[in-house]
This record gives sequence, C-alpha cells and structure tokens, in this order.
Amino acid sequence: MTKGTTVVVVGGCVLLTLLLYRESLHTSRESLFTESEALNTDKGSERNANCKGFLAIQDAFNLNATFNGCSDIWGFLWFALPCPKDVLDIGANKGYTATSWLSLWLPHLAVQPSSWQTANHSNITFPSTAMDCGNCGDCNFDPRQQKNLSWLKLEYGDDFAKIKPGGCTEEVARKQLIIHSFDGQRMLRTMQQERIAFVFPQVRKHWQYDTLAFSNATGMADFVQGWGWEHSRLMGPVTSSATAVQVETVDRWVNMNNIQSAVDIIKIDTEGSDELVLQGAANTLRKATAVVFENPPMLGRTVDTLDKLGMDCYLIGNMVRLPARETDGISFVKLTGCLPIDTVHPFGWSNTVCVNRNKPVHASLELLSNRYP
Repeated sequence: MTKGTTVVVVGGCVLLTLLLYRESLHTSRESLFTESEALNTDKGSERNANCKGFLAIQDAFNLNATFNGCSDIWGFLWFALPCPKDVLDIGANKGYTATSWLSLWLPHLAVQPSSWQTANHSNITFPSTAMDCGNCGDCNFDPRQQKNLSWLKLEYGDDFAKIKPGGCTEEVARKQLIIHSFDGQRMLRTMQQERIAFVFPQVRKHWQYDTLAFSNATGMADFVQGWGWEHSRLMGPVTSSATAVQVETVDRWVNMNNIQSAVDIIKIDTEGSDELVLQGAANTLRKATAVVFENPPMLGRTVDTLDKLGMDCYLIGNMVRLPARETDGISFVKLTGCLPIDTVHPFGWSNTVCVNRNKPVHASLELLSNRYP
C-alpha cells in the first residue's frame, strides 16, 4: 500500500482516499461502463470534426497567454434551460452559488450573494476578498447583469440571436425548484442553516444545506478545513482542523432521498475530489441536463468518462494575452472529441460545463463553441 494513504473502514467497507487518488480513479472508472456502452475515441473525434476553438486556445498559449476561468455560466443556464427542479450544489462553502441561483430563478425571494455575504459577516470577518468571496468574487454576482446577458450578446453577436431560450418563468420555478447544498464543514452547515431559518426564512422551501461529502465510495473520512474555508476538502494532509464526515456517492444519495425526476444541474467544487464525485454520479449524470466542475489534473480522462455517459463538455472562460491583458473572448470551447484522453490539462485553475446531448441546451453550446472561422 502506498505510504501515506488514508484508509477508513466502515462496516467492513474499506474507503481508500487521498494519495491513491489517481490509481483508484483508473481502476474504478473501468467498472462504470459495460463494453456495449463504451464509445470508440476515434469515432468521438469524427462526431466532433470542428475543434477550432480548442486549437485557438492552443495557439493563444503559444503566444504567451494565460487563462481566466472566472467567466460565469449561471446566467447562460438561466436563459437556456427550462425551469430546473432539483439542483445539487456540492462543495457549497459559504452559499454564494445557491444564492446566485435563487437570485436568477426566484428573484421574488430578494436574496442575492451580496446580501448573503452581509449576513455572513455578522458571525465572522475575513481578512481578504479571496477568503470572503472566493477567487472569482462570487459574492459580487449581480443577477441583473447576468440576466441582461450583455457579455454573451457582445461576444457572439448574430449567433446569440439563434439560441432558443429555455422558457422558464418564475411562476413555474416557485412551484418546483429545490436547491440541495452540501459541504463537509459542520461549522458552515450550522451557520448557513441559521441564516436560512432566521435571517432569510423565505428561502426555506427552496434551499436545504447539509453536512455531507461526496466521492466514488461511501463511508467516513477526515474533512480538512482550509484557508478561510475556501480550500477545505477530503483530499489533503490530516491536521488538527480535520473532522470526521459522512461520505456518500451522488447516485446513492439520489436513491436514498427518492429523487424521482432527473437532477437538472450539478455543480461540483470539492478542491481536488471532483473527478471522484463524478465517478460516483454515473447513473445520475446519464439523465442530468448539466454538470459544472473544477477541472481535475487528468481532464482528458474526465471528458472521456462524461462522453460515455452521453455528455459533451466545454471549457468555460477566456484567454488573456500578456502583458497587454487583451482577452480573446473565448467563452465556451468544445473539449469532447478534441482533448486527448491522456491529457493533463494545461489551463491552470478553470472550470468545465458538460451537457446532455439529448437536451436542447446542447445545440446552443454547439453553436457557440463552434463559431470560430
């Protein structure tokens, strides 16, 4: 056994975490699919002959560019998707993603990331903006700006006019939207549940926040609190700040909670375990509309995994040329069929959105990602 590997035994089940991360990914990934489900990688490339966006990113890197992964996806999904019902926020942290969703789909609740941030400050003050709001300033999310979609209209011009809106109305969203938020930090769960119960009680019908971690196996594991809560995770050296947390797979949680309809949106930000979480969500992802995650090191393998589940993946963000800091404005770049399976991704910190090929939003992302001349 590799030195330093954490082993947790629960009811006879052995959960291997952390330093066997990549090795366990490879072996467990193979068990997700039968031979009949496996797609030939070459055929996948033929399906997506247009990889100009991906090649443009490669060219930009050769011209001394860097990648900005902070372009926001939620305004686009609000515009392009039908009303979601069940959405999962895995790695919810301080709750800014959930409050962004509430501000878009349920504006009558009058809850925004900025007001949630103000409530958070009643308990604790953070010494830096990155600690307070995350690397992309999530607490500054402005739903009015996002709904305007001006950045998309400017970026895509006539192509944007061809996108078919999802047609969601607030009336429908009021009847069905439920946000399920999860984080492994018990103190955060207590703080956020107090906010939901006493400061913003109007959101209780639509937002649940629980202490739970996700991976590709179930059991108990150490959850390490990180810098300003922003880098807390299952993966990492165990310190005095670590606490034991229940670990589930997404598929098992969905079954246990009797989620009958397809989960519409899954957001994953687990500071290093995202690929493991995706492995444990295979059945859920087959029916889901969209999943957004922080890119793992072996991004090519992750994209291939989601390809086999019927999803196409797109890098979110844009290139910034240095030192002039001019942006190339690349917002959605097709990865499926373009990124070799053994690629260790070169984009630095970044995110990817993958969508079900049988959902209408897929056509919109295909249009936007393949617009390069």
